Amino acid sequence: MLEEALRPVRSYAPQSADGLARLRELFEKTYPRFTEYEAHMRAALQLALEHESLERSGLLEEEPFRRGHRRSLLHRAAAPLKAKLGAKAYERLLKALSIIYGIEPYVVLKDIWGASGREVETLSRWMLDALVETSLRQAAGTPGQRRRTAA
Repeated sequence: MLEEALRPVRSYAPQSADGLARLRELFEKTYPRFTEYEAHMRAALQLALEHESLERSGLLEEEPFRRGHRRSLLHRAAAPLKAKLGAKAYERLLKALSIIYGIEPYVVLKDIWGASGREVETLSRWMLDALVETSLRQAAGTPGQRRRTAA
């Protein structure tokens, strides 16, 4: 079911040449699907966590369920930013974005903060803008500024 639900997300093809615009495009296209299939995505997260725990303890007796399409999706969307940021800062940005793109913001914001699905989308987009703008500002700064903020 999850494969079918997220097929349009996984086939995302960027329309813009601008990295931030492409990331916004990705979020706009996919967050409604995340909301619609939230229960399925939570179940997939639960299964992945359970399999990871069993695998680490040597008790997993089946092929582990793995998630992980977000890495390629985020890279596809953010690719134009790599030249502006450099390889290290670009990778750091992708890792940070991977925390706010997926079911995890729903778990934290809805379960802990009582946020609505709409609020999760709004906050995730705000975090997207903040992360990209901060990364670009740091990349444009002096070398000393980049070292201090990278730590």
